[in-house]
Amino acid sequence: MATRTSNPQPPFRVDVVDQFEGHCEDGYGLAGSYDRLEDAIAEARRITETAIKEAGSYKQWDGMGDAGLVYDASGKLVWDGIKVAEAEHKKKSRSP
Repeated sequence: MATRTSNPQPPFRVDVVDQFEGHCEDGYGLAGSYDRLEDAIAEARRITETAIKEAGSYKQWDGMGDAGLVYDASGKLVWDGIKVAEAEHKKKSRSP
C-alpha cells in the first residue's frame, strides 16, 4: 500500500534510498523532481522494481536494495517504494 499525505503539493522529489545504508546521508540520492505526482510515482516505482529485478528476487532485495521514495514540496513522504514492494510481495505470496 502506498503512503500518501492528503493534498500533496508539487514539485515532487524522487529520492533513491539504499536500504542497507538506511536513512542516513550516504543512503540517499536525488533521482529527479516532477510537477505531476503520477510521474514521480512512476519513476520511484521503476527504481524499486529495477532494483528487485537486479537483486534476483524480492527476498534478496529486501533490506539491502535501492528503493524509490516520493516527497512533496513540504518534504512529506507521499509514496514509499519499500512499503509498496512489501505489500505487493505479500499479496503475491497469498495468491494460489
